[in-house]
Amino acid sequence: MMKCNRLERVEQIRKQVHIPRTVDTARARLVTQSYQETEGQPIFVRRGKALYKILSEMPIYIHDGQLLVGNQGEHSRAGLIFPEFQWDITMSEIDTWETRPGDKFIITDEQQAELRELHEYWKGKTVKDRAYSVLPEGVKTSLKMGIISNANYLMSGHGHFIPNFEKILEVGFVGVRQEILKEIEKLVPSSVGYYQKSIYYQGLLHTVDAVLRFAERYADLAAEKANAETDPIRKAELQQISKNCRNVPRYPAHSFWEALQSVWFVQLIPQIEVNGLSINPGRFDQYMYPFYTKDIAAGILDKERALELLDCFYLQASTITKIYGNEGAIIFAGTGVGQTITLSGVDRNGQDVTNELSYLCLDADSDVRLMQPDIAIRNHPLIPERFLRKACQHAAEGKDKPKFFTDRVVIQALQNAGVPLEDARNFGNLGCSEIVVAGKSCSGGNMGNLGLIKCLEYALSNGVAHWWYDGKDFHRDVNVQTGAQTGDARKFASFEEVKKAYETQVDFFMNQMAILDNILDNVQAEMVPHLFYSLVTEGCIESGRDFTAGGAVYNYTSPLAVAPINVADSLAAIKKIVFEEKKLTMVELLDAVESNFEGENNEMIRQMLIKQAPKFGNDIEYVDELAAFVVKNFADSMKPYTNPRGGRYVPSVYSLTGNVGFGWRTGPTPDGRRGGEILNDNISPMQSMDLHGPTAVIKSLSKIDGSLLPQGYIFNLKFAPNIVDNENKLQKFVNFNRALNDFGIFHVQYNVLKAEVLIQAQKEPEKYKDLLVRVSGYSAYFVELGRDVQNHLIKRTEHQI
Repeated sequence: MMKCNRLERVEQIRKQVHIPRTVDTARARLVTQSYQETEGQPIFVRRGKALYKILSEMPIYIHDGQLLVGNQGEHSRAGLIFPEFQWDITMSEIDTWETRPGDKFIITDEQQAELRELHEYWKGKTVKDRAYSVLPEGVKTSLKMGIISNANYLMSGHGHFIPNFEKILEVGFVGVRQEILKEIEKLVPSSVGYYQKSIYYQGLLHTVDAVLRFAERYADLAAEKANAETDPIRKAELQQISKNCRNVPRYPAHSFWEALQSVWFVQLIPQIEVNGLSINPGRFDQYMYPFYTKDIAAGILDKERALELLDCFYLQASTITKIYGNEGAIIFAGTGVGQTITLSGVDRNGQDVTNELSYLCLDADSDVRLMQPDIAIRNHPLIPERFLRKACQHAAEGKDKPKFFTDRVVIQALQNAGVPLEDARNFGNLGCSEIVVAGKSCSGGNMGNLGLIKCLEYALSNGVAHWWYDGKDFHRDVNVQTGAQTGDARKFASFEEVKKAYETQVDFFMNQMAILDNILDNVQAEMVPHLFYSLVTEGCIESGRDFTAGGAVYNYTSPLAVAPINVADSLAAIKKIVFEEKKLTMVELLDAVESNFEGENNEMIRQMLIKQAPKFGNDIEYVDELAAFVVKNFADSMKPYTNPRGGRYVPSVYSLTGNVGFGWRTGPTPDGRRGGEILNDNISPMQSMDLHGPTAVIKSLSKIDGSLLPQGYIFNLKFAPNIVDNENKLQKFVNFNRALNDFGIFHVQYNVLKAEVLIQAQKEPEKYKDLLVRVSGYSAYFVELGRDVQNHLIKRTEHQI
């Protein structure tokens, strides 16, 4: 190839990686073969050998123009199958993957036949099989009726994770091997824990071998391609790629290019090991900066070349995808995989650490224009005006990134969860809104969803389920006792009785969530220990405990709250319309709700509930206080519980696109919403109900204490595209984001485009294949989303600044 400029290289690679999503069956085949070969051996050894077989035999490739290598599947955007977690959903749905409303995957008849054959081995042997064998019937009923869910940990292992990249860059996996061998030397055969630790360390050594073999394969492939290459420029690049892969991640990295290659291997492998959702590069501009400055000073790197390498790193991130079941494809619509780079912030002493690489990371995103990686800005009072301005310009120009986090609130939330200040200041963002101490945490992030609005539904029905969506049809008058018996709401004489019934239902279902999550924790530790995670997480090797068994320094379980704002708006309507203004009785209200507001009189009641009751997002203390109550009550409901890893439960308030799926399962609500309609997204106001501008929304949100939520909340804000069309407006947008520090807003992210563009993209999807939108805490291609999620994005309130 002739020497090309940076953007020409980006376009060359982009065409090779931005292709339709396909299914790859190689991992499923290889893990099955390995398990068949290792029957009867300890699970740590089996898992280590399984990863070795996968990384030794899975298809690998090097695209033309690539400067960094390492692929998840046979092709870019190829989704893998993980049979050790679950098979029944996969086998019942694979023939729908090409035609389902969103998140489509191409799968051939031959692949379907192969998967059906492999399925025979795994019957009764999966994580889901084991978990369901001990789940209480009440929990199974709650799962079936859609009040709780945990599709994520039934189809995959832990994610929401930042590896200890600094350690690997400093010592390499040869150094990690030496650390394991030293721990083995310390073992006393007569001690109680000798056997368990001995086989654990064996599994870790097999895993190190797997990592090194993976890199060697790319070194060999690059050398082979270099020998066949006639273009001298490309030949030299392939030769350097081969050298890089022989050195890293085996040994410490010595250059910026090597460091990027090492980081990518560490980023990639856990996603192949256990399908972890939201594996994150963490504080990328901090641990990569020394390599950048060293190479710049030595004259072997300039900004243009550094940016080109960053572009290639981003392009690699865009090759990753996940196959969710049909339910998961609703909750995680857009196959957002949550690879988030964290920029700026403060150091352990509280000083700003924004650097030149922070700026280049934004430039690389502008070059690549793909959904991965996501970018998080740590917003704080000392953030340089120039960097905040660049980040705001980036967000406002329709690139849909970055998202912004307020350091003060996040650090306090971590401290409230027991993290010392110095570690709390070293947090990295991951996935959507979650935060962890990088390299030290098993966050248990996104560990199931609890429909708070369903809790209110059951508080008004004495715990009886009347509405149920079975995945195809919406059923009314089901009459299944699912929740706690909290009394006949028609006889409630005060608003406090309504609140008390709601609190009781939340406590009831949080208990069921804890039962489910703790069982899943135990089963994963028993059946699918995360050995690679253990290699790159502080505490695991030292303690001799796997990542899934409490080896990390910090261990949490974090269920998610769905639709807290619908609850607040509904409570406000009940309080105001029934108990204060007495325009309706509880009987009249519940009759109208239970009829789904059908009929002329009930429609009049619905309009009263919508128009005469205050709605969150308009700076109205009356309803904002109820929203704060809903969130605090959710947080309080977790306090009695600990997880099998020795950690606490911590709350997060985000629903991804679960507001669509949970909306289908939720009956009509007292805020005037009809049964089956979409719920509020994450912690944002109900769409089209925030009528007084973005400042009013921020003031409402400021009433909710973000420091109660160590795993955060997601707040979506949609602006018209003209918010930065002149210098004055841009400065207002910068000031708006800086003010988030004062209001204590945990998180905010923006969509900056007009609804008309999205409507046109629905009509002519082939013309808008590259249209990125901020769906939830992640980005996706608009045309790959299901129609319900698309319509929700269109209906979000469009603000001016």
